[in-house]
Amino acid sequence: MIILIANSLALRGLACLCPYARAERPAFFTRRASKAGDTNKHPSTAPRFHLSERSPPFQPHPHPYPPCPTCARPQRRRSSRVLPTAQMACSNGELEHQWIEDVKSGGAVPFLEPESCPGGWATPHGDTFMVRGPEYLTTKVKIPGGEYLLKPLGFDWIKGPAKICEVLKNKNHRVWKAIDDEVSRGNQPFVWAFNLQLPSKDNYSAVFYFVSLEPVPEGSLVDQFLKGDETFRKSRLKMIANIVRGPWIVRTAVGEQAICILGRALTCKYIQGSNFIEIDVDIGSSIVANAIFHLAFGYVTTLAVDLAFLIESQTESELPERLLGAVRKFQGVIL
Repeated sequence: MIILIANSLALRGLACLCPYARAERPAFFTRRASKAGDTNKHPSTAPRFHLSERSPPFQPHPHPYPPCPTCARPQRRRSSRVLPTAQMACSNGELEHQWIEDVKSGGAVPFLEPESCPGGWATPHGDTFMVRGPEYLTTKVKIPGGEYLLKPLGFDWIKGPAKICEVLKNKNHRVWKAIDDEVSRGNQPFVWAFNLQLPSKDNYSAVFYFVSLEPVPEGSLVDQFLKGDETFRKSRLKMIANIVRGPWIVRTAVGEQAICILGRALTCKYIQGSNFIEIDVDIGSSIVANAIFHLAFGYVTTLAVDLAFLIESQTESELPERLLGAVRKFQGVIL
């Protein structure tokens, strides 16, 4: 999120406040072309970091998760008691697994409703993000993101004596324990963790967790990503940021949506196990990004931001794009 905001601030001329403002701007800090859409004809020369075309002002969506018809309780409400299977049936016919609810509510940052969660995190509606449509390569038309491929699992705000990495290799970590417990019961969940390592002396990390309960379809784009090499992963993993609420100076600079191919702009490390994949993203891996991070840091605690992760579709057979998962961060949680 910091690199997205920082790039936008620099583009708007605010980088003059930054000690590195006179330095030459790296190639990956480029503004989107005037025409809508980006190109895939020459991936190596495509803009590595850009702002999308302007979107209409953000309008909150109605809550996408209606009450469960069986028990009449909001599906997203935190619960401390174990519900019978019949009571956990969702409106779409799937089962809410209690272990997922336990992990979501077990972190230091509370999981709340997306419409109002000051000081917490939530899952925004997928339609707040615009992704490449089925005919994007010819029409450049984007469509609302729709449903996520993964379920939200958790959020951690972690501080350590050194840069935090390989979170899911720690057998004492709460998410690793939850995975291990499920595997011991004969289940095979697969967890995705996105670890944003922030450049600060306190070594903060913001870690977002998502989970899939179904096998990955053979040959799908997700399957290709999990089996692909580092070059493939660097060129495909994308993050989208929407500014939901914040100071006018940031909203004006960033616009309604900003896009970043993480592996091209920043140093990423991919750690994969039999039941998880973790992507460690070093926000401070660029000198300019590190400098502008400190410039933008003063605004961060007043922002409400939606972050989505997806694998970029670059061929017609891979379209339309599908969102892996997303998180809404509200004021009071530094990110």
